[in-house]
Amino acid sequence: MLRLARTAVLFLPRAGSSVRWAFFGAGMCVACGDTAERVAVDPRTAALPVRFAGSVHLQGALAEVESGSLFLFVSPPGSRSPTLARKYEIGDPAFSIDGNGRQLRFALDERDCMIGAGAPMLEEMEVEARFDPDGVLDTDEGVVRASVRARPGDGELSIAVSSGADSRRKAPASPPVAGSPKDS
Repeated sequence: MLRLARTAVLFLPRAGSSVRWAFFGAGMCVACGDTAERVAVDPRTAALPVRFAGSVHLQGALAEVESGSLFLFVSPPGSRSPTLARKYEIGDPAFSIDGNGRQLRFALDERDCMIGAGAPMLEEMEVEARFDPDGVLDTDEGVVRASVRARPGDGELSIAVSSGADSRRKAPASPPVAGSPKDS
């Protein structure tokens, strides 16, 4: 890795802009992993302002699960690239059991930023809770999702994730093409 860094220092000043961006992109891909990880923050900035906070309620059969992970993602509406992300294991002490199921109180701040400190936020963002039975982002088997729209600084979000079929996000069926003959 050190050799690669030395090569980059020597090569990049002479390379064209597209080559520098390609090298930067490749380096970012190497840094990516299977799980959402928090960006390291200087301990002196531990009292960071909360970007989004609230609770996630796991209902139905999800209230009884004994393993799995709950991911929280914040992204611009319609985007699959999260700005903030955090992963909780079902056994995490942050979960509590109440009469309606399992509840997680959360607060996301700069430490949860996926693209570096000070990531820009749009006026409205999408906060998604994703239960994943195996805790691996690359698989979708058994995944249950729910989301809400929120503004940065919202502190009383409530997201209900239910194991019922209605809570799963599915791709809509393709609409019929206008003017195509019907099959009989």
